[in-house]
Amino acid sequence: MTEVLTQTQQTELTDATLSDESSQALPSGSLRRMIWRWHFYAGMLVGPVLFVVALTGALYVFKDEIEGLAYARIQTATAQGAQHSLQEQVASAGLFVTKRETLLAPWRVTRLHGEHRATMVSFRGEKGLRTVHVYVNPHDAQVLGCVDTERGWPKLFATILNIHRHLFVGTIGRWITELSACWTLILLLTGLYLWWPRRLTRLGGVWVPRWRAKSYLLLRDLHALTGVYYLPVFSVIVMTGLWYSDFLGQNSRRIAENFELGRPFFSTAKRPDSKGQPPSVSPNQSVEKIMPHLDSLISIGHSRFPEKNVYVSLKNASSDQVEVGAYNPSGAAGPVFFHTLQVRPESGEVISEKQHGKLSTVQWWGTWNYPLHVGSIFGTISKVIWLLAAISLACLPLTGAWMWWKRRPAGGLGLPGKANVAAPWWLIVIISTTCCLLPLAGASVLLMLLGDWVVQIFRTSLPRSRNRTDVP
Repeated sequence: MTEVLTQTQQTELTDATLSDESSQALPSGSLRRMIWRWHFYAGMLVGPVLFVVALTGALYVFKDEIEGLAYARIQTATAQGAQHSLQEQVASAGLFVTKRETLLAPWRVTRLHGEHRATMVSFRGEKGLRTVHVYVNPHDAQVLGCVDTERGWPKLFATILNIHRHLFVGTIGRWITELSACWTLILLLTGLYLWWPRRLTRLGGVWVPRWRAKSYLLLRDLHALTGVYYLPVFSVIVMTGLWYSDFLGQNSRRIAENFELGRPFFSTAKRPDSKGQPPSVSPNQSVEKIMPHLDSLISIGHSRFPEKNVYVSLKNASSDQVEVGAYNPSGAAGPVFFHTLQVRPESGEVISEKQHGKLSTVQWWGTWNYPLHVGSIFGTISKVIWLLAAISLACLPLTGAWMWWKRRPAGGLGLPGKANVAAPWWLIVIISTTCCLLPLAGASVLLMLLGDWVVQIFRTSLPRSRNRTDVP
């Protein structure tokens, strides 16, 4: 039976696929082809890196929850009467560590938020590259277990993060991921332009995939609609990721500091007169001197921040002042929280205070940046959304490459044809602004123009019919 297309179906197919003749005749078609051509080349170049970065990001989203489940047994203490002093618990943890390691020194004592939580005593190496967290039952001062950052789940997630940031190639990988992030923003903008339909009221191919269409059109719909629906989340993930980049992120913070947007923390009290003077005793003696005061120091922090993890720093502690701090429990929603007090251990007097609520503009944004990047901003719900977004972002290069492969002529490359149209002024303004805001992307544009010239020379040596794909 011959299938007869309705007028609506014919219009949908016409909107979705532009023939050579129509796109050559219409300036909008030529402009669309030019933008699609840049989208194509950028996607092919950035796609492999984007796939790796997005996939490792997806694996990292539920890091805290996975580690919490993996180590729940040693982080949970069964109530068995009154609690032992923190001095006894630190001594028990120290004995546990010295039987296995000799190069680790006490770093922190932390009271974790929540009921039936073990006390966490942390030890670090000289260079701070390795940390061992020992969990002690506060009711009997017995060690429940330890977590070594060089083993198990922490080591796995550290490896994932290394791939996510550096691609295992150090500083060069850091710059590659930053450049890919810049071009991902450009891909999102050009993709939005390519998706934008003539009629927003149409359903098939615009807001929902055409499941009964040919495989290429279905791929195109899935590729485009994934990008459109997740565009806000994609943009947030990429832009917050650039905050940690070596070039754009660091230079942006330096500029902000020059404009006094990165001023130091607000201090509620003057620093002691002894600032800058060496401690009156050696570091080991200092730690021993503050041990009897650990419980009172933790109580000071807990009274101020009852919903947070509270710690006492044993590093660089002296008999004159000790750092007491608070931070968010694992898996907490909202911005990153950090608040520190400098306290005299014997009297409990607060000498100075670094307040979370009195941050500079740059520091304030930094507390929101990480939750926005990993999706913890609204808790588990937003994390699930971010996880799906990261997986979808990793799939976009795959569907894009698949579309190219299906449209590629037999024996040819299927490279997009050059559009014979001058870029309008508004597009030049957008490109120039983008290149200024994203300097690495701007530098790469020059390289792409050079590469485009080389490709055009290469294309002239191939038959036109074997090396042309004019339909996005």
